[in-house]
Amino acid sequence: MPNWQPNWDDVAFDHAKAQAAIDECHSAAGALTVVIDGLDGAHTQLGAGGAWTGAYRGDYDVEQPVLRADAVAARDALNALAGAIAGAMTWASTEQARREADRERWRAERDREQADRDRRLADQGYVRLPNGKLVPI
Repeated sequence: MPNWQPNWDDVAFDHAKAQAAIDECHSAAGALTVVIDGLDGAHTQLGAGGAWTGAYRGDYDVEQPVLRADAVAARDALNALAGAIAGAMTWASTEQARREADRERWRAERDREQADRDRRLADQGYVRLPNGKLVPI
């Protein structure tokens, strides 16, 4: 037996659910982009230079940039989350492939070691039966 052990456990990662989460993040970010564009368009139409005056203009001037900044931050956070989930998907796939390669390498080493033992036994006048039992030849 090789003197090391691969990780025999598969990576626990649901790629379909991760992709669904990425899609939802992108969808919500897209909706926020529409909202931001709408806010920008409305702001332009209202005339940032003072075309609209009245009791609520001051409130609007204070709240509109805050609302827009919050929407942009939420959109950016959703896109960042989608990127992080995509990165986790890549890591999970890469790690699973590495584990499978390690398992195959371990099996190949085990098989080579067994073949070497069987050759030495044959040189000593023994053969291994299919059930693993050694018998003299």
